[in-house]
Amino acid sequence: MNRQRKIELQVLALHRLLALRIRAGDSSPIAKARANLQRWKVQFGGELPAAYQNWQRQLEESPDSWLQLLDGDTEEAARWRSSSPFAGAVSPKERWQVIRHAA
Repeated sequence: MNRQRKIELQVLALHRLLALRIRAGDSSPIAKARANLQRWKVQFGGELPAAYQNWQRQLEESPDSWLQLLDGDTEEAARWRSSSPFAGAVSPKERWQVIRHAA
């Protein structure tokens, strides 16, 4: 398996964990993503890059309408995950566990 695909599978595994939590009723990953987008908006001088604007719009909708972007194994879902606002939504310990098992 090439390095890029390995990284994509690790990122997919992390986002599948987040999708499971959201489906189970945990709203903290969504809150973290929204907080990240707000912070990044300030850092970018008041306007987010297009990819983050797209996520901001998605997060205004019901999770049912966008969860497949987190846990889908499609090129489109991988593209969305490449600009994921969910940084920090998984603890460092959990992150390393998921990455080790996904590799």
